[in-house]
Amino acid sequence: MSIRAWIEMNRDAWNTLAEKHYLRFSQQFKENKIHLNPLLIPHLNDIKGKKVLHLQCNTGADSILLSRLGAQVVGVDFAPDNIHFAKKLAHDCNEDITFVIGDATRLWEVLDEKFDMIITFDGVLGWLMDLNDWAKGLRHCIKDDGKIIVLDTHPFYYVFDEEGLPQGQSLIKYPYFHFDVEVNEDIGGYAGEPTVAKNGFKPIMMSQIINACANNNLMITHMEEYDRCDPGMGGDTMMGDLMVHQHFIGKIPIMMYCEIKPIKL
Repeated sequence: MSIRAWIEMNRDAWNTLAEKHYLRFSQQFKENKIHLNPLLIPHLNDIKGKKVLHLQCNTGADSILLSRLGAQVVGVDFAPDNIHFAKKLAHDCNEDITFVIGDATRLWEVLDEKFDMIITFDGVLGWLMDLNDWAKGLRHCIKDDGKIIVLDTHPFYYVFDEEGLPQGQSLIKYPYFHFDVEVNEDIGGYAGEPTVAKNGFKPIMMSQIINACANNNLMITHMEEYDRCDPGMGGDTMMGDLMVHQHFIGKIPIMMYCEIKPIKL
């Protein structure tokens, strides 16, 4: 599959979900039932007053939550309908946020400014065809003394049979060295039942993240791994505010956190 076909297919898929997401998030804000991923919050102590780029922002709910921590936020997403409803949601919530239509692997085409922080999290990397261009864009947009935060599904988590884990079976179903795009006929999201819309997802390897950073004068300076995740990202049992696999607590990684900083030349 060509990169253009991949992008157009996924853009169309996310456009079909945009209004549903807006309506769901709008209701959650009204009911005060929305929050940032608890795994992310400890890493945001220095966000107040910072200029923050939020990549793959969807319809802007998390961008709004970042703004409410005192950040000056710019959100980027490649789906025009996502950006349309992100602007509407921010207006509804009285938040001053800039939203830009743009591909996270072609940031230099839509942004010239530099940021103190770049944040991307929760189901993001597998939607990108080229992690090298993604890292190139990060380096283009980050200040020399800035930092980049990536919180996403752990690459190893993708190998397991998702139906076996709740039964206590750690069965390897998918290859870790998986280079093909998985084309699905429907897409999930955050607003309820899956929607019919063809889309492509590509599990990644840890080495691809490391090499993409190294190739673009970026360095992973800190990493953490978690056996739990925000609801909707995996797991089968609630433990506090997060989901775990009850049979594999402390045994299988679900999420990873990477803090990345630019290498000064």
